[in-house]
Amino acid sequence: MTLPAANAVLITDFINALIQAGFRGECHQDRAHRLVMSTDNSVYQVDPQAVIYPISEGDLKTLMSVANQPAFMGIQFAPRGGGTGTNGQSLNSCVTVDTSRHLNKIIDIDVEAQHVWVQPGVVLDQLNAALAPHGLFFPPNVSTSSRATIGGMVGTDASGKGSRLYGKTSDYVESMQIVLSDASVLMTRSMQGISERAEAAVTQLKQSVSNNLDEIERRFPKMNRGLTGYNLKQAWDGEALNLNYLFAGSEGSLGLTQRIQLRVVPLPKVVKLVSVGYDDFMLALRDVTQLVPFDPESVEILDDKIMGLAKSDASWHQISDIFGGDTLAAVNFVEFVGEDDASVDAQVKALVDSLSARKGQPGAPVSWTMARDEAQRKALWNIRKKAVGLLGALQGKRRALPFVEDTAVPPDVLADFVAEFRAVLDQQGVAYGMFGHADVGCLHVRPTLDMTDPEDEARLRLISDRVKDLCLKYGGLLWGEHGKGFRGEFSPEFFGPVLWAELQKIKAAFDPDNRFNPGKIVVPSNDIALIAIDEPPMRGHFDRDIAPAQQTGFETAIKCNGNGLCFGWDADEAMCPSYKLSRDRTRSPKGRAMLLKEWRRLQSLGDSAALAELEPQLAQSLDDCLSCKSCTGSCPVKVNIPDMKSQFLQHWHQTRRRPLRDRLLAGLEPMGLWLSKVPTLSNLAMRVAAPVIRAAGLTELPMFSRETASAVLRKHGIAPFAYSQLDNAPDNAVVLVQDSFTSFFDTAVLDASIQVLKALGYTVIATPIHANGKGLHVKGMRTAFREVAATNQAMFERLNASGLPLIGIEGVVNLIGRSEACDAGLAGWHVQGLQEFLVTQSLPARLNGISAPELFAHCTEKTALGSMTADWQAVFSALGATLPVAQVGCCGMSGVYGHETEHRDGAVKLFNMSWGDKVSADSLVTGFSCRCQVKAIQGTRPRHPIEWIAEQLAAPER
Repeated sequence: MTLPAANAVLITDFINALIQAGFRGECHQDRAHRLVMSTDNSVYQVDPQAVIYPISEGDLKTLMSVANQPAFMGIQFAPRGGGTGTNGQSLNSCVTVDTSRHLNKIIDIDVEAQHVWVQPGVVLDQLNAALAPHGLFFPPNVSTSSRATIGGMVGTDASGKGSRLYGKTSDYVESMQIVLSDASVLMTRSMQGISERAEAAVTQLKQSVSNNLDEIERRFPKMNRGLTGYNLKQAWDGEALNLNYLFAGSEGSLGLTQRIQLRVVPLPKVVKLVSVGYDDFMLALRDVTQLVPFDPESVEILDDKIMGLAKSDASWHQISDIFGGDTLAAVNFVEFVGEDDASVDAQVKALVDSLSARKGQPGAPVSWTMARDEAQRKALWNIRKKAVGLLGALQGKRRALPFVEDTAVPPDVLADFVAEFRAVLDQQGVAYGMFGHADVGCLHVRPTLDMTDPEDEARLRLISDRVKDLCLKYGGLLWGEHGKGFRGEFSPEFFGPVLWAELQKIKAAFDPDNRFNPGKIVVPSNDIALIAIDEPPMRGHFDRDIAPAQQTGFETAIKCNGNGLCFGWDADEAMCPSYKLSRDRTRSPKGRAMLLKEWRRLQSLGDSAALAELEPQLAQSLDDCLSCKSCTGSCPVKVNIPDMKSQFLQHWHQTRRRPLRDRLLAGLEPMGLWLSKVPTLSNLAMRVAAPVIRAAGLTELPMFSRETASAVLRKHGIAPFAYSQLDNAPDNAVVLVQDSFTSFFDTAVLDASIQVLKALGYTVIATPIHANGKGLHVKGMRTAFREVAATNQAMFERLNASGLPLIGIEGVVNLIGRSEACDAGLAGWHVQGLQEFLVTQSLPARLNGISAPELFAHCTEKTALGSMTADWQAVFSALGATLPVAQVGCCGMSGVYGHETEHRDGAVKLFNMSWGDKVSADSLVTGFSCRCQVKAIQGTRPRHPIEWIAEQLAAPER
């Protein structure tokens, strides 16, 4: 891979010159930032020379103005958006310019004109959330919508579900402001005041098109997913100039985008989804031609591999019944949209009537059903959106990889094309998953390869070449949706020699010095080579260096495939609070996984100098991780940053003195066993010692409950625990496992739990308060944690021997036996949450249809237990009440983050980002730490849902 002429010293000089010129953004040359930006969702790992985050649109002009100084002419730039490219679209060994962190503002929404101006870092879901109140939306629908930026979508001319009806991103670009290589700003539609370079480039474009109209007509495929990037066919037709079609799909190879004007359209008023099931994938594929004539918005297909993986997903319980069982080998999702129920219902009825008429015929579907409500429709599409991540979670050394990910052919030949495609993969002995936009002939295919195996690495080239030939044979494209990236190597074959030469002239006119995304998409002359698909460094090259012993405990970091789900925009989604707060990708699960993996690699190599540079940066990255474990629950690959953080901290403090704060936290549970018995004195002592505690780095510590846990048990006639109680327990007995959080600081919840269990007819046996060691684990005191966990292991083995249900109150404590204890090498144990137990019981409907306040769920628990909120709703429903659930992210108090003085401001910001305007004293909040946070910020403590149930059951009959 050809490197730019700039060296590290020159880059440092350039950054200093930028700052002196008034550049307001951030510039980073450190290993951590460069490492995190070295990957996307592809097989590649290409280290940039620096990472630059412009903070204003003017920064982009400043950037190129300084870059045009004679000393810096050798510096080149690769624009980057969401960083989820599947073929290295934004990876290059030059300077990365990332617009996602700061240039992410929606500038103006013109509802009447149905136009919107945005900066390039605006995320698709962010834009549509802002448009929805106006009844509008931006139609191109990509599966990475939670983190895909508009700039990136324009750069790859992205499309997705619904493109048969709505088209591609380029069809909605009204205007763009582009900073060209001469630092001038080009307005793509007005063309006012353009520079000499821009004027000459436009002249070249017109000549290239006008002289080759027949060749353009012959070469450009006649299909929905036409040739993207340098779209000569639509950029100039001899009369109308539309440079947006030139820039869309050019992947930053022509300039840097400042802002974009988009056309938006009214939201459809009615949306209905029909799921059509098959017992064979090829039959499902061929049947698409029978479904498209009913004019759906989209027909999306999932093969048997995706269906199998979906059944293990946390959301499967929401949709399993719609498939009528677990035996289907493939499914087509057929969605209709319209302005009124009557027209959409007519389309659905026509489809269903046709399916019924074909029932039992060869190749016909075996089942079909319509999503019963909007929640189920979204759940179905969520499985489709997760297809990439689900494949990423496949076990084994081979991973599902996206190098031939978005082939597109005319829909009428799709089945024949796929048959040959599958034959290529079968001949190579690789597994694969297939899914995608069958209605427009675009299928996502991810073969499984082990890129640490040189033979599998060679297969990447072999498979790519053969699939490229198939695309040419069937009149399609190798890149139907996600842009080219390093696959630009094949561009000359698809454009042909005549048009390829014209593209080079256009590139040379706009970017004569090859400053933008060099070596990819188009090069300005034949003496500069396109980068071949197997030329750049690949992740597997680095992964080979990690010794097996260094992989243990860090497997999920190594498996991280860069799908970027952790880069989600929405603060009401649980993963990842520290990234949402900072927008710093070194502080995301993906970023931390990259750093942790590199740490283990350097340890394997014994590279002490590189370790001395990396370890402080890794420690800084992990410092504001909340250990909420939402990544472990939400990430498709289940990247477990909190456990790996714990392991790193154990190593880090082997040679560095632990702060007093850590030692105080370590002693909290042992001391609490005594302090909780005299709460009045203990709370007084804590108030007196508050300045000392704060000086040690702790704040907002909870106070001990005035009513002790032992007093609560006595009040309910529950005797002190003895194992003999288990031997003589009645049939209706349950074991309530006390945890230190509840029984030290929140005994009202313990009281309510016992009240409800007794009211429902259970005899309660309560264990002694047991230390859980959560704080030890969070702070990397793993030896001490394992001792606590081993003690608990022995206790739970004795409790389990009784056969009685074990019920816990605090979710994060209940989960220790299923996660942290197992990670520590123990067998683990299973304690049911209150909702997990009650949802399995026959409950009396005694609450007469009353509506409960909104439920706010702890982020750790709801991401680890996908059915957690649904279980609470089912419990309330069985009791005769309705329970609405709030959609919120992290409250900011997870782990010990919200108790650490340097993080307190961040904890409050996180609370205000998601919880602040939603939660109140009347809300029902499952997590102890969340209730503490609400009380600390709003002054009143909300109730646990079991408290509300206890109050209602104790109230007079209505």
